[in-house]
Parts: sequence; C-alpha cells; structure tokens
Amino acid sequence: MNRLTEWLVEANSKCSDYRNMVKLNAWDSHLEDIKICLEMLHLEVLSLSVNKINMLSSLQNCHRLKELYIRKNKIASFEELNYLTNAPQCHFISRGRVETEGKKYLEQKEKLEKEAVEAEAAIDGAKKRSEIKRQINEITREICKRNIKRIDMDAELRAAEKKLNKVPAEKRKSKCSDYRNIVKLNAWDSDLEDIKICLEMLHLEVLSLSVNKINMLSSLQNCHRLKELYIRKNKIASFEELNYLTNAPQCHFISRGRC
Repeated sequence: MNRLTEWLVEANSKCSDYRNMVKLNAWDSHLEDIKICLEMLHLEVLSLSVNKINMLSSLQNCHRLKELYIRKNKIASFEELNYLTNAPQCHFISRGRVETEGKKYLEQKEKLEKEAVEAEAAIDGAKKRSEIKRQINEITREICKRNIKRIDMDAELRAAEKKLNKVPAEKRKSKCSDYRNIVKLNAWDSDLEDIKICLEMLHLEVLSLSVNKINMLSSLQNCHRLKELYIRKNKIASFEELNYLTNAPQCHFISRGRC
C-alpha cells in the first residue's frame, strides 16, 4: 500500500517539519493511505488528485483547510465529505465531474441540520401547547362535574329546606340554654341583616338563614363545624363571600338560590 509519509511530504516542500505544512501537492503519487494528515493541523491547501484514496477520515483534524483537490480517486460515497465539516472555510472541493454535487451536498447537509434543530424546537413547542390544552380540558371537565353536582345538590337542599320550614315555629326554636352551644338553628324569614352573633356560635352544624336581608357571610368564619347552610333569597351579591366558609371543610350543602 502506497502511503503518504513524512519523507514524501518534506521532499515536496521547503518545510522542515511536516506538521507545520500549509500547502501540500501530492498529485499523481499513487497514494492509498494519507493517515499522516491527522497530524497536519495547519493545512490550508491540499492536492490529492489522481491517486487511489477511498476515504477522507484522515482529514478530520484539518480545521484550517480551505482548498481540497481530490479528482480521480476511489471515493465512492459523498458521506466521506462529512469528515470535512470541521473545516468551515473549505469551500473549494474538486472531485472531477462531481465537484458541484459535492459542494451542494455540504450545503444541503448544513441546511438539513438547521431544519432539524428548528423542527426539534417546534416539536417541544407543540408538546407544551398539547400539555396546556390537556390541562385546560381537565379543568373544564372538573368544573362541569362540579356544576352538575351543585345543581343536583341545590334541588335536594331546596326540598329539605321546604320540609324544614313546614315544622311549626314553636318546635323550631332551640332548646339550648346557652346560644354558644347551639348545634342547629333555623332563622328563616326573620328579616335579619346582622348575624354577628354567629362569631361566638362555634358548635353550629346546621344553619337556616333563607329569606332574610343578609349581605355578608363574614360572621360565619368561626363556624368550623358547619355542615349545612341555607341562604336562599338574601342580598349576597358575590360568591366571594363563600370564602368565609373555607374553615368549614364539612360544609358540603350550601343553598344560595337566587339571593
């Protein structure tokens, strides 16, 4: 196998050290092996035309290469040009009839790599949009479930409240001697506007305040044991008032009707 040697390189140039070569002409030297080029890091112009070279892997360290002539060799695949990607200034490649094709190959490869990066970014963006859309759909489904449950619950509560209001007033009165210990209280249709006394009624579990003139629920913030609350037909203007019931985790039955 004919090999490009240190002696041959230095014989064809005036350079005493082959590793510092900038230009090398090895035209028509019957070369098959050019592995010595792996150490020639300063090469800028290299002529290897009319030889028997079939691989360009030995040029992968020639980052300064600007001109390469490889016409009439045994290079079978354009993929060998991948070894020149580390030489960004290498714009002149001569390979006989395929010179133009080789240049186009490198340009196309660079374009495809750029498109691959853009496509990857687009895929990441699409994944994020898909995840956000999925979360929105889940929230929407949960809201629908809660609304349906709320509608069914309100119907049941209205029926329960109607039944409660049929009980005679004397029977609805509390038998508790201390209002602070009351568990159930029915103050339906009592023209109430102020219920601040409820701040001291820590044991309340069931409270009916429907058909009154109440506009705030801040007085219920200490009723941690509250389970049922009836406030239909009042003057409560905002659902934000329900925030005062967050301290009552068991309060699942709230009737607000058209208040």
